[in-house]
Amino acid sequence: MQHEFRNNIWMLCVVGFVVGILYSNCIAKEYMLSLAIFDNYYLNQFVQTNRKDISFILYLIKIRMLPFVVMCIFQTNRLGKIIIWIFLFWTGFLFGIVFTAGALKVGIKGIVLSLLMLFPHGIAYFFGYGMLIHYVGNYNKRFIEYNKLIICIAYICVGIILEYYINPIMVKIFIKMI
Repeated sequence: MQHEFRNNIWMLCVVGFVVGILYSNCIAKEYMLSLAIFDNYYLNQFVQTNRKDISFILYLIKIRMLPFVVMCIFQTNRLGKIIIWIFLFWTGFLFGIVFTAGALKVGIKGIVLSLLMLFPHGIAYFFGYGMLIHYVGNYNKRFIEYNKLIICIAYICVGIILEYYINPIMVKIFIKMI
């Protein structure tokens, strides 16, 4: 049963990714081409901006901790699994859209930039959310042990710090190279 749940997790991400690509190419292609996110002007603005203000880190905390808190609240019942499925499908869908937008606007460099936008903080998020999803998916437990919850929170906090400090530097270096 647990092995089947793990396979469904990966399948939901892959299905969401494919649906995101199909949506971007078939339904919203004109809209994707009109987005400014991968335009030279936007990329140059990104290189010139200094994102060390408090509002950016507060935004990161809000968007990264919200799914975490929701999964923790609904961890002890079947609704927790449904929330996990929605979260994973939506994550895959968004990845599909971002990768397609990068490919449509900048070509292979857009795909590399999309991958770079997920590094290094994505690794910490993968472990933090992965552990939480594993424990929430096993809803036979009444609650998550505190030590495991603290480890999940630590991974997500490390991800937020990396996304705030390290990722913009790496992306700026790559943008200057292209």
